[in-house]
Amino acid sequence: MNRYAEEEKVAQASKAMAETIAQRKRDLAEKKAKEEDESMRKYAEEEAASASASQAMAERIAARKREMLEKKALEEQQQMERYAAEEAASAQATS
Repeated sequence: MNRYAEEEKVAQASKAMAETIAQRKRDLAEKKAKEEDESMRKYAEEEAASASASQAMAERIAARKREMLEKKALEEQQQMERYAAEEAASAQATS
């Protein structure tokens, strides 16, 4: 009877240890899954921020190009007006 009780205790201890190991494996798997999810979330945020920064940069470049083209067109217009005024003055002086 004593031997049976000891075997029963050993079996229960073995079963408890197996359950503890299984629970620890589940906990570790859950922790790993959470870490992977967090890592992927951070990566997605970084990619979105990078894409947003790239788009903002492209928009600033496009705006600067438009400004430069407008400035050049205005300068050309002013130069043409000066030239036309000079031509008119020259034509009037020779008449």
